[in-house]
Amino acid sequence: MDIPWRISSVPEVRSVLLHEKVDLPASVAAGLSGGRLADLPEDVRTQISYDRKVGRNLAAGDMFWVSADMVALALDAASDVPGFTPETDLPAPHGVMVLEKPLPALKTWIVTTDGRQEEMDLAVDVLSWTILEGMVFIESYCRGSQVPNRLYEAAFEPVRYFRGEASRFFAVEDEGVDTNSHRMMQFLAAASLLMANPSVAARSTTVPKTPAARKAAKKGQSPSVTVVDLRAPHHVETGERSESGRVYTHRWIVRGHWRNQAYGRSHAQRRITWVPSYTKGPAGMPLKETERVWAWRR
Repeated sequence: MDIPWRISSVPEVRSVLLHEKVDLPASVAAGLSGGRLADLPEDVRTQISYDRKVGRNLAAGDMFWVSADMVALALDAASDVPGFTPETDLPAPHGVMVLEKPLPALKTWIVTTDGRQEEMDLAVDVLSWTILEGMVFIESYCRGSQVPNRLYEAAFEPVRYFRGEASRFFAVEDEGVDTNSHRMMQFLAAASLLMANPSVAARSTTVPKTPAARKAAKKGQSPSVTVVDLRAPHHVETGERSESGRVYTHRWIVRGHWRNQAYGRSHAQRRITWVPSYTKGPAGMPLKETERVWAWRR
């Protein structure tokens, strides 16, 4: 099943993802026990119960579409994001985030057509998270059409999974998290913090007129999608010459950076915020762009 990759398809992405993550495994497990979940081993019943709780949260949670430009900025900013606390920094307690442009590949394992487990590098197209019983559950997925030679056909292939304390601050160098899961979290941290900054992110809400959106509304779930795009950078005028007499023939980009900003009463509290990139140089001059290769860095 290949879902069209656009804003209006986000409710369908969530619906299909939850069907494959929750409904199908429970149905298969029930079939193996003659239709009685009570006859399954305790660890299997516990996993099904947790999956259903996570599924209910995600179904009732928020949906996001992140534009290619915003993905690129978040990926760049993820390289030096100080860290994040899921409980306070995520844009919603439960959410599904669909990326217009996939993230660079992460290492994972798939089951091939001949039943073998094979390590594979898969890009990330979708992220989901939920906070449940004081824990945060973060998962990433690749579109199934991009995964060759796998045993089971599905619209989405799980890439990485992480579970941790929702109230904990996860630093940029965290020994308790494996490298690939850490990269996934770095991007989600950067995206979440950038989305909260109105000088960086432009957010709008749309309600797709699709069967999946109408079905969600009938179930009492929000069918709206938050679209997150990158605002045009601010420009700092310099004139055509520097103080030393150097002649400027172009404009250039000054990269943004993270800052630990004081706020609240007597500035006693701190929060991580992004100081946006901006352009500098004489107005009307061409913009000199630096070629970048978007990749994971650590």
